[in-house]
Order: sequence, then C-alpha cells, then structure tokens
Amino acid sequence: MNVKKIFLVMSPAILFLIAGAASSLVAQAPAEIQLAVAAPDPAKAGDELTFQIIILNKETAAWAKTDINCVIELFDSSGKYIGKTQGFKLPSDVPPGGSSLILASHQIPFSYSGRYQFRVMLYKKGQNILTSAFYDFSVKAAAVEEKKDKPLFLNGNMSFLCKNSQRADYQGSVSANILGKLYDSTLVFNSNAYSSEDDRFDIDSIYLSLFARKYKVSAGDVMPEFSPLSLYSLAGRGLVLDYMTRSADFSGVYIRTQEAAEGDATSNGVYARYTGGLNASVKLPAGFGLKLSGVQTYDSESSISDPGPANSAIANEVLSSEMRWACGFMDVKGEFASSSRREKEYIAVSDSYDSGVSTTGAAYRFETRFFTRKFNLKGKYQKAEADFLSLSSPGLYPDRESSEVSGGYSPFQFLRVSGGVQSSEDNLENDADRDTTKQTVSNYGFQLNVKNLPGISVSSTLNKVEGSSVTVLSNETKGLNMGLSYRLGGQMISAGISESAFRNHASTATGHDLDTGVFSFAYSGAIGSFLSFDAGYASNETKNLYDLSIDETTSLSLGANVKFTKTLNLFLYGSKTSREKLADNVKTDTQNYSAEITYSARKNLSVTTGVSVEKNDETTDAEDYSSTGYLFRLHYSF
Repeated sequence: MNVKKIFLVMSPAILFLIAGAASSLVAQAPAEIQLAVAAPDPAKAGDELTFQIIILNKETAAWAKTDINCVIELFDSSGKYIGKTQGFKLPSDVPPGGSSLILASHQIPFSYSGRYQFRVMLYKKGQNILTSAFYDFSVKAAAVEEKKDKPLFLNGNMSFLCKNSQRADYQGSVSANILGKLYDSTLVFNSNAYSSEDDRFDIDSIYLSLFARKYKVSAGDVMPEFSPLSLYSLAGRGLVLDYMTRSADFSGVYIRTQEAAEGDATSNGVYARYTGGLNASVKLPAGFGLKLSGVQTYDSESSISDPGPANSAIANEVLSSEMRWACGFMDVKGEFASSSRREKEYIAVSDSYDSGVSTTGAAYRFETRFFTRKFNLKGKYQKAEADFLSLSSPGLYPDRESSEVSGGYSPFQFLRVSGGVQSSEDNLENDADRDTTKQTVSNYGFQLNVKNLPGISVSSTLNKVEGSSVTVLSNETKGLNMGLSYRLGGQMISAGISESAFRNHASTATGHDLDTGVFSFAYSGAIGSFLSFDAGYASNETKNLYDLSIDETTSLSLGANVKFTKTLNLFLYGSKTSREKLADNVKTDTQNYSAEITYSARKNLSVTTGVSVEKNDETTDAEDYSSTGYLFRLHYSF
C-alpha cells in the first residue's frame, strides 16, 4: 500500500468534505462516561441534587483541569428541555486513560414532581467532545415528602460475565461501580475481578474513596502525587489519606508497587516493593506556597524465600522541598530534592545479605508558565545527578539534564497553533567509559475547528539522537500527521494519514533505514432509532530501504446495533486483520465474528447471551485454526 497514492486518490473526497461538511467530530469519542447518577433518587423538590459523574480520558494527551467544562442538561419525562446547570471543572488534571469524578450540584425548583431525565455535556476549550445518553431520576413533591434523608445512599451497577471458547479455557469476571453518599461524604467504589482455570479468583482492580470538604480517604489501586522529584506517576495498591484546610494540605501514603515472585538457581526473584511518604503544602501570603515531601521506598527481603543467584534489595529515601508563586498571568515553581540509596547484595552461599553500600545525590527542577486568554508559554528545566535515585518517580532518570519550551496561540476561537522543543543529555560527569547521548525532539502543528466545517489537524515532529561516538549512535526520525473529521446529518466520518522516516547515520548501524505510512478511515452512522453502525479501516506499510523488504498490515471492522423493541437488542461485530511480509512470502489472516442478544428483563436488569468465532489462516507451516466461543452476561443497576 502506498500512502501517497491513497492521499492523491482521496484528495477530491477531502475537498468535497470540506465544502459540504456540517461540524467536526472525531470517530472515536475522546471521552467516555463510566458512571452517571443523580443522588439522592428520589430527590425532594426544593432541595439540592448532586449529579455524580465519572469521566474517562480516552485521548493520548492529559486533560488540564482548566480546559474541561461539564454541564448537565435537564429534560422532563417527555424529553422536553427544561434547563441546565452551571459549568463544573475537573478537580485535577487527568492523564491519558485516567478518570475523574465531577460532582455537579443543582437546586431543584419546588414545582418539580415526577420523573425527569438528564444528560452530560462535556466541553474541552469550548468545543463539545461528549454528549451522553439520557439518565433518569425522580423528584417527590415537597408538600407530601415527609421522609428524612437517608444517612447512607448508594447508586451504581454490577456486571457478571462468563465466556468460554475452544481455544481458551473458561473465563469469568465481576465488575461493580458504585457512587453514593454517607452523611455529608461522597462514596466511590470501583472493582473488577476475574476468574479462570489457572486463577480461580483475581482482583484485577479495586478502588474505594470517601471524601468530604476537608478530607479524602482512598484505598485500593491508587496513584498518589507529591511532586515530580519525590512521588509522581507511581501506581500501587494501598492507602492514601488527604486532609485539607484553608491554609495547608496534608497527605500520607503507603502502597505496594511491586508484587513478589520467587527466584530459582538460574534466575533472580522479584522482591515485594513498598512506598510510604508524607507531604505538607502550606499557602503563604502574596501568592507564595511551600511544599515539603518525604518518601521512602524499600524492597522487602522477607517477601521471597529464594532471591536467586545474584540479587540485591534496595532501600531509597527522597526529601524534597518546593517553592511556588502565582499571579494572574504566570506561575513559577522551583524544587530541590536529595536522595539516599542503600543496596544490599544477597549472598547465596550463606543465604544472607551484606551490609550494603550507601550513596547520595541531588536533583533540581524549575518550571514557569505564562498565559493569557489566547496565548500560553511554558518552560521547564531539570537536572538529576548521577547518584540521585527516586524509585517513587519512575519517569525520572538519574545522570540526565533536560529542558523544554512549548507554547500555543489561538488568534481565533476556531484556530490553535502550537509547538515545542525538548532536549536532554546524559553522562553529566563525562565518564570516559560511557557514551554521552544527546536527544532533541521538536514538534509543531495546528488544529482548525470552524463551525459548520470539518475539523482539520496537522502536526510534524523531528526526533534527533546523537552519541559522543557517532559511529555507534546517530539517528533521526521525521514524522507528519494529518487528520480530518466531520459530521453530516448524524453520520460521522474521520480520516487520517501519517508518514515517518527513520534514518540511521551511525557507521556501525545495526538498524536499517525505514519508511512507514499509515492510513485510517472510520465511519459511524444511524438509521432512525433502531439501527446504528460503525466501520473502520486501517493500513500500515513499512519499507526497509536496506533490503527493500515491505511489511503490510491491514484491518477492517464493522459493527451494528439493532434495536428490535424497547427490551430486545441485537449486536453484530466482525473484523479481519491481514499481516503480510512480502520478502518471506508470509501472510496471516485473522478473522473474528460475534453476535450478542440483550434482553432487558426489567428497567434495571438486562441479560446478554452471545456466540463468537475466531479463524486464523497462515501460509507457513503453522497450524490454521477455527474456534467457537460463548458468553453470558448479567447487568444490574441500582
């Protein structure tokens, strides 16, 4: 597949879309509602109703809490619009794949009585990125309501799934999502558990949070954050305590970040690793603030009985102080951290550990940001000494210095231009036994979202890496991405083209020059209220310029949802993926088909049963196969 030819073929279609499109919309929604409930339900007319919404970020970039705005629209039982709430912001930034809870409060008029509906409208920088389905709630007339508020109120859903196939053993899962109220505190609970022939019961994820105006308690799978140099982007299972006042915030955490695994005579085991820490953030006059953090991470030597032939247990402590200042158009942060590290080597002959060697190091970080309504500029600088170690910040590498400058400008509401440069260098002490690596990544692009016209995005990147010995390390990667999306009468279409070129300039290069092209197309539409469907196509071609070999991968998928009645629904899905390595004359085709029927036995109870077929065909001596599977799912909401 030649991406350039496809682009030339599609050019007339793209021009047609630009001329006749209605509005921009990506085929895959950038956000997803995990749970949306109104509490209490029924509510009392004249009282305050809280809409509790859990939103999932499906984009590849983090959401800034100031960019997202959530509005709840209200409708009566017949679907007539009757009003909306004010906008509500996210409580904090949300990383890609992360979720956030929004509590949207609304005063119910005294005139309300009976059944009502609401839907969630999510906006990013003023652009709608999600319109949810309708959710029900009820209101009791104030004149006849005499029941007292319940101290405990729960609302949510549970799902039970069981499936089996000829190629895979039995698999089962149980998931629960609960939002509720315990006196004046909000309760959140999410859990997923799996069962199989090899593992009878495994809690894959679990999360429980109870929070009010001054405190928050979180247990289960958490990702606490203190500061980039002390505790940052570290996921684990444990407990997090937060206490907030007007002048200061305090946090405590204790989590397990690594599970234990036994070693043997030829391979090392894995110690259970635990992280605990305390954090205090104090607000000072004139916009200043001070944050102090202390974190300890250690490997539990007693967690495994056989460490293996050559293993070491590590203990790491980090102390960090951060000073910040903010005003109306800028903010500044500076952080200093010191670390100590003790590594105790396991001696297999005596089944004991030595006294260990201790090292210390330091790290520095500076960040500033300027912003107006149309313009923003951000700068970062960070340096970590060779002996600095922070196991509680996995993205922080020792012996490295890095800087970053990025910015964006929106001269009009429908246009945004952005760009940035990142650079890093290691081997800061110029160790003669090591090669020094320098990397520079630059990017720029624009997004155009004009009302009643398609959304257009273009971006370009250049990643350049050089070593002190260019005969060993010297390469660069250039990339170009173009995307187009639009909606016309409920039909949604998007297309994207990307090209990248990898060039290895090292004289002792082990990696060959590669050209890669990707084309994708997606379509989603509906016919009335009884039929909706989605289709997608993607093609990837990689060409090795050394031996001129070509690898191709294409995939096609189609799904349809048929609503026969209010209680009976049919879902059909099929996909085909072809992988071809022309030089070796190897081709693999994988096909998947499934059909599911869902029956809503009651308003809050649905039953799903389905069948699936998987086929695999190869041109090699590998055995082809065809497998049939079955599934049963029960979904209950309360």
